[in-house]
Amino acid sequence: MSDLKKAMEKKKLRILYIDDDPAEVFILEETLVQAPGFAYELVHSDNLTHAFEVLKSSFFDVVLLDLGLPESTGIDTLAQFLRVHNHTAVVVITGLNDFETSISAIEKGAQDYIVKGQYEPLMLIKTIKFAIERKKWQELATRQVKLESLGSLSGGIAHEFNNILTVITGNIELSADMIPESNPVKVYLEEAGAAALRARDVVQKLLNVAQKMRASRTPIAIGPTIKDVLDLIQKDLPGSIEMCQDIRCSSEMISGDPVGINQVVMNLFTNAVHAMSDQTGVLTVSLEAIELNQPSSSRLDGPDSGNYARLVVKDTGKGIEPAIMHRLFDPYFTTKGLNEGLGMGLAVVHGIVKEHGGFIKIKSTPGKGTMAEVLLPLLKEPPARKKKALWNAGS
Repeated sequence: MSDLKKAMEKKKLRILYIDDDPAEVFILEETLVQAPGFAYELVHSDNLTHAFEVLKSSFFDVVLLDLGLPESTGIDTLAQFLRVHNHTAVVVITGLNDFETSISAIEKGAQDYIVKGQYEPLMLIKTIKFAIERKKWQELATRQVKLESLGSLSGGIAHEFNNILTVITGNIELSADMIPESNPVKVYLEEAGAAALRARDVVQKLLNVAQKMRASRTPIAIGPTIKDVLDLIQKDLPGSIEMCQDIRCSSEMISGDPVGINQVVMNLFTNAVHAMSDQTGVLTVSLEAIELNQPSSSRLDGPDSGNYARLVVKDTGKGIEPAIMHRLFDPYFTTKGLNEGLGMGLAVVHGIVKEHGGFIKIKSTPGKGTMAEVLLPLLKEPPARKKKALWNAGS
């Protein structure tokens, strides 16, 4: 069991619920009480002004935010909240049949949403925990992007300065060679040359730092990394969904960013669960080492031949209509049916997979389910149990 999972189990989650309707507050409290084994502390606020005062003096793991408050309504409520406080996971609470507002809230910065009158204990707890984890991964990813940007900026400046220093040191050396030893100017040129060399050393140190900041990907064991994420989120599955794991990778390594890989698994897992939220179903997650042969790389949109880790997340949900399959990776594209299956987060998943030199494809059959398949290049020759496979680039 991962340290993060142990911490989540032992910790009493602090929840701030912002809603001016006493009846809704009572319903939520009664729902939380019915959740077995869930340790929490609930604090209530009936307006944003009071909520901001509470947040100044106390830490909370998650904020449940009703979008209909005395001082604001709809998305403006979320916007006002995030302008003042954006360090805590936010789950917005919307009215019945307000799907468009819910999706807009996620696009604007909320981690998830629930609909009044349409949640039960396990669903509520799952939503809260998923929102907290999403916020953590988003903050880590944002911090990493900032570091990478700073590294790129520093490296660019250092390279430019290094080019200037090359011209300076070259001309100093040429000038010094042309001046007799008896000329006192030669001493000044030698001192200038020594200073230029020291400056070049400083620039080199800056380049080394920039290189380390940009090198966010390190060799990681893909099997244990994915297993840790699954161990964390599996216990939050509703009882109506059965999860099957088939993790066949153990020591296989990829050059990867653990935060990015975790985000890929979390998003695919969440989408699969949502696809089966109102029915019984089976969620299958498999990971294996494969070898792609040369014919499979003949397509321009497919991977090169070589060794890969293949991650498959498959559900038995409602599936996706063929007419919208080509838009699955478009940022913020979603429909009601798509949100119940695959939708929010797929653009992010696609970007992370591409940054790792990998490939992703989605197959879906309406009424039968959806399968997401991810290939990530391995760093070394897989063990003897690897098998040959073809990559069918069509969906």
